[in-house]
Amino acid sequence: LRLALVERWHQLSLSYHSDHRTGDSIFRIYQDSAMVTAVIGHLIGITLALMSYYTCVALVSLLSPWIGLIAGVLVIPALLWARWAMPRMRVRTLVYRAATSDVTSTIQETFSAIKLIKAYSANDRAERQMEADSIVAFNAAYRVRILIAMVSIVMFTLAATFMIAGE
Repeated sequence: LRLALVERWHQLSLSYHSDHRTGDSIFRIYQDSAMVTAVIGHLIGITLALMSYYTCVALVSLLSPWIGLIAGVLVIPALLWARWAMPRMRVRTLVYRAATSDVTSTIQETFSAIKLIKAYSANDRAERQMEADSIVAFNAAYRVRILIAMVSIVMFTLAATFMIAGE
C-alpha cells in the first residue's frame, strides 16, 4: 500500500507539490497505510464480537428469555449512542490527523534546513514553531482520547444498567 501511495505521489502535478508541505505527504504515506491495516483489523474484530454477542444472546435466551430480551434490546441504545458519538469522533480525529501532519512537516522542514537554521542562529524560532505545533497536536490527541473514554464509559454503564435491570 505504501508503494502504491508513493507511486501515486510521483504522479501528482507540480502545482500539488508546490502547494503542499513535504512533511504532510510523508505523514500521509506512512500513517494512512498503517490506518488502513488498523481499520481492517478493527472491522474483523467488530465482526467477531458481534457474532459472539448474538450467539451469547441466543444461548442466554434459551436459559432465560427475559435476560436474552434485555441483552438483545441493548443494541438499540448502543446504536443510538454510536450515532451520536461517531460524527464527533470523525471530526476530532481529522483535527488530530491534521495537527500531527503539521508536526511531521515542521520536523521535516527543520531537518532539511538545519544548515541554514544554524547559520542564521534561528534555533529559537525553529524550536518555538515545533513547540507550538506539538502543543496543538497534543491537545487534539487529548480531545480524541477524552471522547473515546466517554463513549466507552457510557457504553459499559448502559450495558451494566440493562443487565442489572434484567437481574
